[in-house]
This record gives sequence, C-alpha cells and structure tokens, in this order.
Amino acid sequence: MNSILKLILCLAATLGVGWIGGWATSHSIHDWYPGLAKPSWTPPNAAFPIVWTSLYLIMAVSTWRIWNLLPGRKRNLALSLFGIQLFFNVGWSFWFFYFQRIDLAFFWLGLLCTLVGLMVFAYLRLITWVGLINLPYLIWVLYAFALNFEIWRLNV
Repeated sequence: MNSILKLILCLAATLGVGWIGGWATSHSIHDWYPGLAKPSWTPPNAAFPIVWTSLYLIMAVSTWRIWNLLPGRKRNLALSLFGIQLFFNVGWSFWFFYFQRIDLAFFWLGLLCTLVGLMVFAYLRLITWVGLINLPYLIWVLYAFALNFEIWRLNV
C-alpha cells in the first residue's frame, strides 16, 4: 500500500476517534460535567481539545512510521495494540460523558493506560524515537486516570 495512503488512513483513524469522542463528550460537557466536584488540578476545558488533537496527530504519524516497516510479528503486534487502544480511547468518552458512569470509566481508563503502555513499549522496540514521542500520550492517560479517580471519589 502506498505510504501516503497509509498516512491518510492513520490520520483518519485517530482524528475520527477524536471526533467520535468529542461527539460523546458534547452530550454532557455543558450541563452535567460543570456540576461535578473536581480537584483543583483539573485542566480548563479549553486545554482538552488542544492536548487531544496534538496526541492524535502524534499517534497518527508514529503509527504510519511503524506501518511502513517491513511486515513481521513485532510490527503486527504494535499495529494491533494501536487499534485496540484506540477503541478503548474512544470508549472512555462514552463511559464518562455519554453514560455518565465515572466508576466504569475509571476501570476502562485503567485498561487504556495498560494498552497505551504496551503500545509505547512495542513502538520503542521497533523505532526508539517513535516510542519516545508517544510518551506524552502515556503520561496524559495516566494523568486522566488519576483525575477520573479523584472526580469519582469527590462525587460518590
């Protein structure tokens, strides 16, 4: 498959997930979410689209770089982990915002953190810099995990 087509597909997958997650989030961001008790270290709402768009672009470019490697077990595992974590990524928005299940979102996010960590490790094993540029994504989901927990704790 042509490298440019692979890049377009990677961008479509990540930005598409971002759009779907944004749609799920929009159902509660203006009425339910503002009423929740949140810790002082909660970022402003304006930070989320900036951070997530940046992370989705990093994921797309890095996955495109991995996809352009010769096929093999390690590459296929890395690409599979990318797809699975992307599913869990968008799922969190549904659990937290659409269904307003902070508790289930927390456990879902725990699985996402694990999957992102595995993806980063798989990328590191193939191309070091590609794994390294995904570390902010891992850090962000770990931060989100702590934030989700604290929001859950404050609103029980």
